[in-house]
Amino acid sequence: MSDLGPASATAPGYPRRLQLALALAVVLVILTAYVSWFDYAALTAVFHPGRDATGNLQFRVPGYTNTVYPFTYAAVATSFLGVSWFVFSQERGRLPRVPALLLAVLVANLASIGMIDVYEQLFVTLMFYSPGLHTYGVYGFQLYWGSAGAAAGTAGGLLIALTVVPWARRENWPGVLLCLGLGAVALGVWFASGFATPSSGGELAYGLNAVSRVAFQLAVVAAVSSKDWLWMLAHSVRALARRPAGASTRGSAGAPTTPRP
Repeated sequence: MSDLGPASATAPGYPRRLQLALALAVVLVILTAYVSWFDYAALTAVFHPGRDATGNLQFRVPGYTNTVYPFTYAAVATSFLGVSWFVFSQERGRLPRVPALLLAVLVANLASIGMIDVYEQLFVTLMFYSPGLHTYGVYGFQLYWGSAGAAAGTAGGLLIALTVVPWARRENWPGVLLCLGLGAVALGVWFASGFATPSSGGELAYGLNAVSRVAFQLAVVAAVSSKDWLWMLAHSVRALARRPAGASTRGSAGAPTTPRP
């Protein structure tokens, strides 16, 4: 009789959760290879700095026309580090440290790239409806959605942003919506102001591009954070409103601080 049946399906000494985590890590590694262009672009562009037409610092991907602004690096670094930390915090009590860290890094990388794709599609859509950038918008739609293969790849890239869902907290959705709303408002103001590119639109376009980029990347961090960001913001505002006028945030030496109501 074969001993490869159900009784031996789970290797002794390896908890089932660890087996599932390693299987998930394999899937995430495959997905990471699928979107490896973004990692390649980020890692190579940083070694090729330059200036755009208005003198802003930017980084160019060697051999391609793609450019990356410093605020994009800052936004992605924030989402990568934030998601890594919160996913690792959730998993370190359930898994050994190394598998937990591996899962966290893979999830953070994919979620960050997914939000880049989401932002890119919003940007292309706004270009399509912008008189000055309509031609670029048409080209973008053809590039991303012009064929069945391109559409499948684009849709897959967008769905990768959902990698954080297994670690997302239901209570965090107000904070997620806060980040997405802030990004949408920044994009709306940018579009209403003429939607000039940072290389031709001056400080306003540069600033709105930066704010919207950072806000969208923060949305995936808000999804997995230990507390909802909107709740924390509201709590901070209420605490300030309740503080008596002139009261210090710290009690004087030897005296108690102002009691809470």
